[in-house]
Amino acid sequence: MDDQTWRDFANCKDADPNLFYTDPETTGSEASAQRKQAKAICNNCPVREPCLAYALKHELKGVWGATTERARRDNRKRLGMVLNDPSAGHLSSLLTQRYYEHV
Repeated sequence: MDDQTWRDFANCKDADPNLFYTDPETTGSEASAQRKQAKAICNNCPVREPCLAYALKHELKGVWGATTERARRDNRKRLGMVLNDPSAGHLSSLLTQRYYEHV
């Protein structure tokens, strides 16, 4: 099981969750503006790295770690990652460790 204690420190924990999940019927500039607003919350988040690592390891919808589903899919492909692969845990552990070293 993944250590998700980093979630307690996330900027998004008190934000409206709907901001991070674009309705499929929302398209174009409205969807883009919503994703941009969600990413702005993530960009200054102290736990962005472990959040991104968790999202890369799992197939999650919405904005996580200031990335979209498409960006994470592209990053997984570039990094040669497989979803839910236990060996991919090293990335999550590394990024989480880097976070806790700075707290």
